[in-house]
Amino acid sequence: MTAKEEGNEQQHISITFYQWQFAATLVWWILVRALVKKNLDDITQGSVFTCPSWLSDRLLHQLQLPKHRRIVFVASLFSLAVGGGWGFAVAGVQPPDQTQQVFVRFAVALVFSLYHLVESSVTHRHGEYPLLYNVWAMCLPSLYASAASWGIAIHFVWSTGIGKIWVGGGTKWMAPSTMRFYLTTYYNAKMKLSRPCLPSLNRWVCQRSWATVLISVFTILLECGLVPLTLLLPASLRWIGCTGMVLMHLGIFLIMSKKVGIVFATTL
Repeated sequence: MTAKEEGNEQQHISITFYQWQFAATLVWWILVRALVKKNLDDITQGSVFTCPSWLSDRLLHQLQLPKHRRIVFVASLFSLAVGGGWGFAVAGVQPPDQTQQVFVRFAVALVFSLYHLVESSVTHRHGEYPLLYNVWAMCLPSLYASAASWGIAIHFVWSTGIGKIWVGGGTKWMAPSTMRFYLTTYYNAKMKLSRPCLPSLNRWVCQRSWATVLISVFTILLECGLVPLTLLLPASLRWIGCTGMVLMHLGIFLIMSKKVGIVFATTL
């Protein structure tokens, strides 16, 4: 085994995770800025937020101040760059050894926990929870971190599908009127970013019951069937589940809502 191969074998899975997450987050921020002419921390702030019982509401008020929010948001992106090794390369600093990397991973997890607190206490978005769980999963040894991350993804997707069936009343969620309601609501949204990328296709689908049913059935089969079944597939075939999720969110972006499609970029 060459020295390069040995180094790759010892590389913790978190480095790849941080690099991909940094790229996805940066693209997301750039798209938000380009489409709404505002920074992400500006459009996710609000006057009402939920404060955990263990946290001082005074402290959360301070964290929600615009200047503090921006620092927290930028710090979360910077922490991914550091965790992925890019921050050290840019600064011309020697990358940490394996022992020091453990502390780096915990630092990234702490910074992202603070970001999640500030962001989700206002928006209440469920899409940020897999990211929060994953940054803490990366604190585990590489093999366990990879397994935990895959489990987190499956649990999140499967729970989303089960929620549609449980709350929506079984097969009632897959009725033509359900998807038609979603598509029409976003089509008439006041914010341009919340509208579909292809409004004419949105209307075309809404006018055809078979199309709305097909989309609903595909969604449930993907979330409750294909993605959980990847646990039984060999690693070489798990890309099928990932591809299904990417196609679903691409469809959301095109015919339902640009905003919804974009905000899940980091989760994908």
